[in-house]
Amino acid sequence: GHGGMLELLDRPAGQGALFRITIPAAHGTEALQEGPVAGLPDRPLRVLVLDDEEMLRRALARLLQTIGHQPTTVSSTEEAVREHRRALDSEQPFDLAILDLTMPGDPGGVEALRQIRLDDPKLSAIVSSGYSDNTTLSDPGSFGFDGRLNKPFDLKDLLTALARCPKEHA
Repeated sequence: GHGGMLELLDRPAGQGALFRITIPAAHGTEALQEGPVAGLPDRPLRVLVLDDEEMLRRALARLLQTIGHQPTTVSSTEEAVREHRRALDSEQPFDLAILDLTMPGDPGGVEALRQIRLDDPKLSAIVSSGYSDNTTLSDPGSFGFDGRLNKPFDLKDLLTALARCPKEHA
């Protein structure tokens, strides 16, 4: 999906395997400017991140921290609902949830949002997925989401998704 390449290179017998992974560099990206970005919240947000892929959870958490927000990451719908309730009980609720749409063996983002909204109907939520042809991504509002974040994404995509979330909730 990124235009990269994975190669298996020859090695003498008994010396293991050697792989080369090539990932193209991003071109034309702009440096993040200091100060507020138009349309973005002017305060740190507490963000719940649900994704089954650890690498994506860490990358998204790092991007959110880079722009001053406070992410909490989880890997299942059950964990997301539990962490959300814990945050409400501690009177430190989340401002936003970024929820992976499809996760093998897990109900995923739509169900997570349905359960979370039982306790917190105004929580802003962004659906995230690599399946761009999914109807939830083409019309996130019909499924209760305030925005979408298509995978793969970069900082600019994240900033755009955050800027489109309702400000009264985020």
